[in-house]
Amino acid sequence: MEDWILEKKLAFDDRNRQWTWDEDVVRSAHDAEADLQRMNENYAKLPEDSKALLEMGAVIGSSFELLLLAEASGCLPEEARVRLRVAEAEGIVGCEDQTTQPGNAQDRSYVFLHDHLRRLAYAYDAELVCRCKELIEQHVCLD
Repeated sequence: MEDWILEKKLAFDDRNRQWTWDEDVVRSAHDAEADLQRMNENYAKLPEDSKALLEMGAVIGSSFELLLLAEASGCLPEEARVRLRVAEAEGIVGCEDQTTQPGNAQDRSYVFLHDHLRRLAYAYDAELVCRCKELIEQHVCLD
């Protein structure tokens, strides 16, 4: 709200003794709040195994490769892809390279569709985050 006051989008009218505001700012703030609520609800719908996989993805970064995610998670790429498909349907992640050849789905990269969604995934399980970081560090050291 302080920013709104500084930007003259929210002000106190001394003469009329009331607050005045820019309707567009208030509407957009409400829309942003509704968007965050919808993201929280969509994330909550995910199965636990998808949330754990997304957490590993969040540790890797805002975008991640399917092969690295699968290896770090200890699952087959196809298994990881199936778990990510649920997250794609809920609008949590998207496939970055839709041009991947049909027989080569393992080369895919995924991206979190909003930073808030990445933060939700990252906060899923603090102990798992530590294990994820260790696994990723081991993988990077081996390369």
